[in-house]
Amino acid sequence: MSLSSLIVTASAAPASVDDWSSRTIAFLGPVGTFSEAALLGQADLARARCVPMATFADVLQAAENREVDYA
Repeated sequence: MSLSSLIVTASAAPASVDDWSSRTIAFLGPVGTFSEAALLGQADLARARCVPMATFADVLQAAENREVDYA
């Protein structure tokens, strides 16, 4: 699976995910940032466990290393 398939955008959230509550999404943190607000603003993505990361590199590395399901 390519890294690009692990990146979630508002227009390209994976259609194959039926239950976001069992998924994790890394975002550029800390908690309370616009990145988190954008995730929580999407009803389906808001059900996922959102994990704050310090840098964009950390976000992408967490997805690539399968520490989270999506970035």
